[in-house]
Amino acid sequence: GYLLAPTMGWLYFVASWGGISSISTPVVAALLTNVATPSSSESGDVGVTLGLVQSASSICTVIGPLLFKLVFSTFLQQGHVFVGAVWVLAIMLNIVGFVVWALLPRQMTVPS
Repeated sequence: GYLLAPTMGWLYFVASWGGISSISTPVVAALLTNVATPSSSESGDVGVTLGLVQSASSICTVIGPLLFKLVFSTFLQQGHVFVGAVWVLAIMLNIVGFVVWALLPRQMTVPS
């Protein structure tokens, strides 16, 4: 979206929709809480599921800025001037995310 914005007005429009995505974490947590079933162990499946989601989020929070900084600084060195490299990386990571999402099972099996 940001890359295709023809003017600054469009950039603000797209950025406002990007900001709305910040509510996705609580929505996903609520969804997982409703889907996961408590088990006989103390923590239960709900705690394990939410812990996995938070761990994945933390890994992305740590690795993401480091990766983008590395790509940005590498492609701005003399002889490699390509400012759009970070946008290309973002697009590729989004495509990977969509592929993973598309490969997820449509129905979940409930353990008996």
